[in-house]
Amino acid sequence: MQGEINEEEQLFISERIKLFSEKHFSLLEKCEVTFTENGAKVYIEFVPDFGSIIFKNDIWRIAAAHAMNLIYIFPEINEYQYVVYDKNKNKLMDLSLDEVGIRSLPEKFYGVRGPGNYYRYCFTKVEVTPKGNELPLDENFFEGSQLP
Repeated sequence: MQGEINEEEQLFISERIKLFSEKHFSLLEKCEVTFTENGAKVYIEFVPDFGSIIFKNDIWRIAAAHAMNLIYIFPEINEYQYVVYDKNKNKLMDLSLDEVGIRSLPEKFYGVRGPGNYYRYCFTKVEVTPKGNELPLDENFFEGSQLP
C-alpha cells in the first residue's frame, strides 16, 4: 500500500464495505472498518441465514466469498475478522484472515471445491465453539438417513 489513507477515503471505503456487507449477509449484526497506518481491518458479526439446517462449510464459504469480493476492490484491507452467531445469539465460531491468508485466498477459494471442509482452509485461523461443533459439516450429514 502506498501512503496513508486520508479521512475522506476512509469514509468512502467504510461506507462501501458496509453497504456490500449488508447485501452479502442478510442477517448482518455488525460491520466495522478500522484504519491504521499499515492498512485496514474489517470486523463482521453475522447470523447465517441458509435455511433450517446450517452447515459449517456453508458458513466458511459465505465468509470467504465476502472477503474474495473485497480483496481486489479494496487492497488496503489487510485483515478480516468474522464472528458467527446462531439465531439465539450463541457464538458459533471466529474466523480470521491475515495478510498471508488474504494473498493465498483466491487460490484456496477457487481451488478444489465441493463437499467437505475445504472452505475452512481459506482462513488463517478458525475457532469453533462447542455450540458450533454441533453443526453438521456439510450435506453428507444426510447420508444413510433414508431421506429423499
